[in-house]
Amino acid sequence: MTLAKSLLIMILVSAPSISWSQQDPIEKLAGSWKQDFSQTRPAPFPVPRSRFHRWELAGKDKMMHISEIVEADGTKRVTEEQTDDYSGKPYPDRENGQTTVFRRIDENTIQQIRTGKDGQIVRFLERVISTDGKTLTVRQVGVNAEGKANQEIQVYQKQ
Repeated sequence: MTLAKSLLIMILVSAPSISWSQQDPIEKLAGSWKQDFSQTRPAPFPVPRSRFHRWELAGKDKMMHISEIVEADGTKRVTEEQTDDYSGKPYPDRENGQTTVFRRIDENTIQQIRTGKDGQIVRFLERVISTDGKTLTVRQVGVNAEGKANQEIQVYQKQ
């Protein structure tokens, strides 16, 4: 199955049903999350000492996202710092010529779809927060810089 077909199936299967009765998923996402490399597939190599993502509410339908990593050699760096729009409307991404849309699927699930200049999907990401709010599983399918399809599952624990 091609990447495009896989992405289309994932999107259609989880089409939004935005009538949830509990907490908004972006409110559940707010906070600090530490990556559990023992559950991440494929595991990065070399395995970093730690990776944290932090999301903060930044107004209606907006979240500030900061990602920080401590490499295996102890080097600390911020890899992302941006404000994302969770309104469900596409907006220009920080990647040149790309567009991103975040969609709330249910009270525990958020999807991100990034498209390129040509309108093709270059990244599909789904964040699912466990019902107890302690575990975040991120599944992403995309195309790397060489144009090859890649898939990744990352697991995080709320701090």
